[in-house]
Amino acid sequence: MPRNCPRRPGRIILAVTTTFFCMVVFFNPAIATQLQWPDKRPVVVIDPGHGGADSGLSGLMGKLEKKAALDFSKTLAEVFKSKFKVVLTRDDDYNVDSDQRAGIANRKGGRVFFSIHAGTGKYPNRDSITIFVIKPDSFRQGGLCRRADSPALALWHRNQLKYLTASLRLAETLASEFERSLPESIKISIRQAPVLVLRGVKAPAVLVEIGFLLNGRKDKDLDNAALEHKLVQAWFEAVKIFLKHP
Repeated sequence: MPRNCPRRPGRIILAVTTTFFCMVVFFNPAIATQLQWPDKRPVVVIDPGHGGADSGLSGLMGKLEKKAALDFSKTLAEVFKSKFKVVLTRDDDYNVDSDQRAGIANRKGGRVFFSIHAGTGKYPNRDSITIFVIKPDSFRQGGLCRRADSPALALWHRNQLKYLTASLRLAETLASEFERSLPESIKISIRQAPVLVLRGVKAPAVLVEIGFLLNGRKDKDLDNAALEHKLVQAWFEAVKIFLKHP
């Protein structure tokens, strides 16, 4: 453009408007937050077991499973946030229905689902971690299961069966990383059971029972906090490996 040619008014207005918009966004964090790009990181759903009136098990020192599960879930979530978008099915002491937990995972687009518990029986084995995957026979009454009472509910409860192979692979990936990182005295096992909370989840899903969360364990080489740290890091690595090759 020749030097003596005046600038077009439209370009001047556009430049001024753009500058003004940038200043407004810069000086107003609330607007800047709303204008951020959507978080496209994989969604990891963490489900702290029990809650509210449902206390779960009680430890030898009076610690309740609902609190142990929530505390560990929050620790897990803090580490996972560096790589994934994390959704907790509950973040305080209240109960959430099993189907609601699955519904939260499905609505949030969870890529994997972990339900956290502290073991079964009156005194959970503090030296074991059991990873549960759904059992195809998931309509048997009793225990952790209930019979579907409508066609729609029956279809909902079959959601997880479509992901059975992937859920088994997720369990195997977890077990492999746990065995690699934790002391040999911690026994890792994978079991299949008709677990109620898993049935409606439309993603690879497992329930993990961690025996030492409730009663702790006495180890001359590793205290409970250090053991928990190793478990969380191993879990984080397992999820990265699994989601790289789901």
